[in-house]
Order: sequence, then C-alpha cells, then structure tokens
Amino acid sequence: MTEKIEREISIAAPIATVWEVITKPEYIRQWFGSQVEIDVRRGGKGKLIWGEDVEAPWKLSR
Repeated sequence: MTEKIEREISIAAPIATVWEVITKPEYIRQWFGSQVEIDVRRGGKGKLIWGEDVEAPWKLSR
C-alpha cells in the first residue's frame, strides 16, 4: 500500500495566481488543515495540522 495522493487538474488562472494560492500557508489552510508548515522547494517537506493532536506530513516531489 502506498501513502501517496496525486492529482492533476487544469485551472483557468494566471500561473502566478495559482502558484501563490498553492504555496502560501494562509491559503492552504483554507482547504487543508487549520495550520500549515511548508517548504515549497523541490524535495521540500511540510505538515498539515488539525487541532492539537492530528497532523499529516507531506513532501513536494516535483
């Protein structure tokens, strides 16, 4: 079993707008968790946090 989620979508918006929305914690936490720690460089790691005792680590692979 793999612990990986991949999704590809097309968004009708300028690249700069999309990049800002998917890389800034204040936007990410609106749709993933209540707190976000993020490193957006290739291979960067981070975590999404819900409340005090639930968090999900993630890694940027592309």
